[in-house]
Formats: sequence, structure tokens, C-alpha cells
Amino acid sequence: MSRPRSAHLLPLGLLLFATLIFFWPLLLGGNWHIPQGGGDLVSFLWPTYRFAANTIIQGDLPLWNPYLYAGAPYAADNQSGLFYPVNLALTLLPDLPYRAMEWLVVLHIFMGGAGMYVLLLHTTHYTYQKADRDRSHTTKWAGVTAALAFQFSSVFVTHVGNLNIVATSSYLPWALFCLHRMSQEYRIRWAGGLGICLALAILAGHAQMAFIVGVAVGLASLWELSALVRSDLSKALRITLLLALALGIALGLTAIALLPAVEMTQYTHRAYLSYDAAARYSIPPNGLVGMLSPLLFGRGASGFWPAWDRVELGYGGTVTLLLAGMAVGNTRTRRFAYLLGSIGLLIALGKHTPLHLWLYDHAPGFGQLRVPARFILLTNFAVAYLAGQGMQDLTLRIVPARRVLVWGATLALIAALAMPMVWGEAAKEVSSPPPEALPLAILVTLLTLGLALVISKQRWYAPGLTLLLGAELIGLGAWVEVDRFEPNEGYRSSPAVEFLLSQPGPFRIDVAASTWQPDAPAIHGLESVSGLHNPLALADYDTYYWSVGYRGSALYNFLNVRFVVADKDIPAADSSFVPVFNEDPHVDVYLNTNARPRITLIHNPVLVPDQDAAFASIHQPDFDPYQDVVLEGGVPLRSPTAGDTKMYYTQYTPHQHTIVASTPSPAYLVFSEVWYPGWQASINGQAAEIIRANYAFRAVYLPSGEHTVVMHFKPRSWHIGIAVTLVTIVAMLVFGSLHLLRAHKPN
Repeated sequence: MSRPRSAHLLPLGLLLFATLIFFWPLLLGGNWHIPQGGGDLVSFLWPTYRFAANTIIQGDLPLWNPYLYAGAPYAADNQSGLFYPVNLALTLLPDLPYRAMEWLVVLHIFMGGAGMYVLLLHTTHYTYQKADRDRSHTTKWAGVTAALAFQFSSVFVTHVGNLNIVATSSYLPWALFCLHRMSQEYRIRWAGGLGICLALAILAGHAQMAFIVGVAVGLASLWELSALVRSDLSKALRITLLLALALGIALGLTAIALLPAVEMTQYTHRAYLSYDAAARYSIPPNGLVGMLSPLLFGRGASGFWPAWDRVELGYGGTVTLLLAGMAVGNTRTRRFAYLLGSIGLLIALGKHTPLHLWLYDHAPGFGQLRVPARFILLTNFAVAYLAGQGMQDLTLRIVPARRVLVWGATLALIAALAMPMVWGEAAKEVSSPPPEALPLAILVTLLTLGLALVISKQRWYAPGLTLLLGAELIGLGAWVEVDRFEPNEGYRSSPAVEFLLSQPGPFRIDVAASTWQPDAPAIHGLESVSGLHNPLALADYDTYYWSVGYRGSALYNFLNVRFVVADKDIPAADSSFVPVFNEDPHVDVYLNTNARPRITLIHNPVLVPDQDAAFASIHQPDFDPYQDVVLEGGVPLRSPTAGDTKMYYTQYTPHQHTIVASTPSPAYLVFSEVWYPGWQASINGQAAEIIRANYAFRAVYLPSGEHTVVMHFKPRSWHIGIAVTLVTIVAMLVFGSLHLLRAHKPN
């Protein structure tokens, strides 16, 4: 990278051009979109990002989302990516268009490639000399090769529809680049760069991929330290201190999101996963043949045909594998790439190797992770890096011509022998395997290898092999997640929406209409008891919701479901749900005549010792949530005194509820609001205890008389997190300013 920076504009321009070609539907406009069928980008990320953007535009911060799952933490949900700077910039866009989400996918895939380009050029064993044009071409084409192989590899293409995974993964090469510079120059600024890269990876919104990036950085750090400990203890100590600084910066910058997320995790199903759940979505050993060709098993959700779970199989280009075999120099960076790739592959195999089980039992964090196949990102990264190194060795004539032929023939032989065998095994488990998959996969693989071997004998083999790799990856990937659809379908305002918004609240709805997206209520400002499946849903409410039995049961009615939105002329429940609005061409709205109000005064508490007992009690045949409340704590009450009771809201916002309640004798004010530790209560200005009620909800004890009850969402983890993050930012700004002043101080 000692050449002028302008010399890198052309290679980076080629990467940008390849990225735009890969995402050609976005250039065409119209109804061409990614991913195929919309995926999580349409049904999960876009509506929640729009909710957050609209909330921020209105001058509030979305710490709590009242519109889905009967209310749930939003900022604490790692998937929200709320404090990721790129996502915060989206709030400047009116009504957050779906195109913006798509272009963010493109941006981060390009960022991943650009990071790989920069990393390869800084870790290369050779340096550019002005008089040596061959080496100039070496660094350029080797960097572009590695970048293409990484940015269009398996994880990125498989998850085009999951912006969080793509965004987090794109920081892997940038983090390793900063670590490399830090280990070479021992400067604080590179520790700061590493800390910022790790922070951005965490804030981007996918915990598992951030964990994988952290694993790579951790292994690379140990690799660097292992050499220094033997040769120079003082430098090893300095690197250790810089690593501690980088980690401190990363944790400090992300405390605003990380502390609430850690708190929330213990209340989700991810608090503990059985090994079967944690090991699901492992790469089957037979699936490794997919590294040679994605056509064998069918690429994309619609094309995949084997009986096992569809996972990323590590494909990053046949040309990539060929070039990786050309990396013959035994440098430390290459040895580390072999180590990192092997570890990633072993973990990605999941339940098929003992390593994953050992990590699940002993390594912190692994017990909360699903989809071990995603660790193939490390393997794809390592192979792409070695491919860039192999291109360099090939260009500098370090590789014997015979090695290219032998390794190419070996890959061709593996493809010709392994593909039929694996295809036959997979075909036995399905009723109608696609017969064209096998010959097409073999043909394309052998043809690509043949062209690569022919090009390697030409004078222009460096650009030729790079272009062939780009053509292979784009040709076999650009069509996978392309589709024609209308992303707004299922979110449009309609007569039914207008009717529901005109009704006095608070109340909840239940979406039973196929023409509505499950998360549409978050867009329209309607509170719903459900939403699209969220792996980080609060476990207790999720368990309660799926145990109510049927629409119209007592436990269901307790949820304050006043209206059900159902498909046109298809009643969603029994006769206790009466049609009240049928002027929408797509849906009907039904009134639940037995819906309970959001708040209730209960004089008959059932005290239980723990959650298991609470769950059992609310499912007893004689339990009546209209008269009884099951409490995990509290005190018993005397028989109620005769007299009038009253209760009404004077304020209801997402983060604060104010109620005036009057009772002639002590009672419990019961809320069909989800219990979560960030909620605090006060009665007449005095702090009050919130008791867990009916397994997943809230209640407060009220003495006799009239009281003003305030519920407000002020999670302590949020306040501590924002304080730590602000202190970290201020400290970095002060240090940076002092450094600049010192640098410009005259001698």
C-alpha cells in the first residue's frame, strides 16, 4: 500500500462495479427487489426499522415497542441495530423506503470486499516498487481476487435478505486489518481503529456474527502474541495493553446497546438452549461438496432440495479454491489462514464433530448460539485470503507451472467422483430429486476449472483469472435472491386500518389475515398480541401466548384483544366475535365481545412461590382471570368491602402509563402488560413494587382509597449503558484532540 492512494481507485472501482452487477435488479428499478420473496428484510427488519425511525422523528427513543407481542423491549433487542450509526442515519429519510434497506445490503457487501482488498495488500509478503510493474499488478489483482471471493461467498449470498448478518460480517477483514497494523506499528490509533470496528460489528445487530468476528480477532491476537512471547516480551506486553484498550473501546462504545441486550437475553428462550437446538443447522459432511458448486443442492430457498436443513455450505468460487492451492509460501499470515479456516469449518460442522459439543459445554457464549453453519464465514474468509496470496505467487512466478495443472486436475477429479456419490445419497432421502442438478453442477465446475487452467497459461492470466472468478460468482449468485414483488404489500393503509385507529384505546388487535404482514401493526401504530416469529421474544409471554388454547378463551381475552382482523368473509373465531367492519375489500374486523380491559382491580389473589406454580395455576379449570390473579409474591387480602371502584387512564404512551384508581378496600391493580424488569411503578409519587401476575404480566398492590398509579419504562441497564458510552466517546475525543495538538505543535 506504499503506492499513491489514487492507484487503488481502479481496483476498488472494479469491486464496486462487480457489486452493482451482482445486484442488477436494483439498477432496473420497478418491482425488482431482493431477496427472493422478501424474506426477513421485508417481513421483519424493514417494519421494525420503520417503527424506530418514525419514533425518533417524533422526538422519542424506542426503548419499548408496544405494538408487537403485547409489548416488548426494542432497544435491548440486539436485532434492532438501533444505535448502529448507519441505521440512525436512516431516520433522516421520510417513511424509510425499502430501497434504502436494499442499498444498505449492497453497501455492506462492497465494504466487506473493500476490507479484504485492504487487508491483503497490507499483509502481503511483498512490497510495491515503482520500477517493478509486475509487483504493481500483483498487489492489484491479488487484492481484487481475494475481495471478490470474500464478498460473494456463501454467508453473504445466503443472507442477502438479512441485513444484520451481512453488515456485521463485513467488518471481519477491517478488524483484522486494524489488528495487523497495531501489531506492526504498536500505535494507539490502530487499537482505536480495532475497537471501533468491533463496536460497529456489535452495533450492526447480529449477536452471533459479532461473536464470530470476535472469535477471529481473538484467535489472530493469540497468534500474534504467541510469536512475540518467544522473541520479545516487552513488545508482547505492549500488544496486550493495546488489545485491552481496543476491547475497552469496543465495550465502552457498545455499552448503550450491549448492557440492555445482555439483560434481555436472560428473559428470552436464548437464555439456555438444549444441545439439539444449539446444534441444529449444522453443515452435514456431505454438504461440503457444495464448496465446489452451489448447483448440486440447489441455491436459494426455492431451489434447495435435500432433506436436511438448508444452510450455507461454504461456496466461494471454484477459481478461488484453485488459486488458494497456489499459496505455497510458508508465512505466518498464511499459516494463520489455514488455522482459522480449519477451526471455522470444524465448528460449522456442528453436531458432526466433537469440537462443537465441547465448545457448547465449556466455552462462554456457545450455549446461546444456534446455526453453527455460520462459522463457515471464517473458512470462506481464510480461503479467499489464500486465493489472493495464491494469485500473487502465481504472478511472481513462485508457483511451478506443474502445480497449477496438478491442483486443477485434483479439484476436477474430486468434483467428478464426489458429486455423483453425494448426490445419490441425498437423493435417497427425497421423493423427487432434480435429475438435472448433478450433470449441471459437474459440467459448470469442470468447465470453470478448464477455463482457469487455459487462462493461467496466458500472459494476461492475472486479470483473466480475476474476471473469470467474478463471472463465476456473479453468474452463479446474482439470480439467487432476485424477485418481482411489492414490498409495501401487507403494510398499506386501508379502510380497516383507519377504522381501528379511530377506536378509543388502549386496546390490542390480533392479526389473522393473510393479506397483512404480521408486523404491520408496528407500522400503523396498532397494538397487537403477536408479530412475526422473533427468536429473541420474551420467553414467558411467548409461552403464555401459545398456551391460551383458542381465540375466546379466558386467558386469550385477558390479553385485551378487542378486535381480530381476518381475511374477507372468513370468520377467525366463534360467535363471541361479531363483525363490526366489512368495508375493507381485503379483510373484515371482528369485535371480541368478551375482551377484558387493559387494567382490572382484583380482590382475590392466588399466591404462588415461583413461575412453574404460576403457570400451573393459570391453567387450572377453576382459574378465572376476571376474578382471580396469580401472584409470585404479594400479600393475601381480606374479603372486599362493599363500595364502588373506579379506574381510568389519564395518560397512555409507549413508555408511561398513568392511571387513577379508587377502591374501598385493598386490591391489586392488574395490568395485561408484559412484565419486564425495566418497568417501574409509583403510587401517589412513592415507589411501588411491581409483582409478576398471571405468569407473564404485572400487578401493583393498592391500599384502600383513591390513588394515582404511574408505570414508566426506565431500565437501569439503559442508563448505565448510555453513561458508559458517553464517557467513552468523550474520552476518545479528548485524547484525539490532544494528539492532534501535539502533532501540530511547533518544535
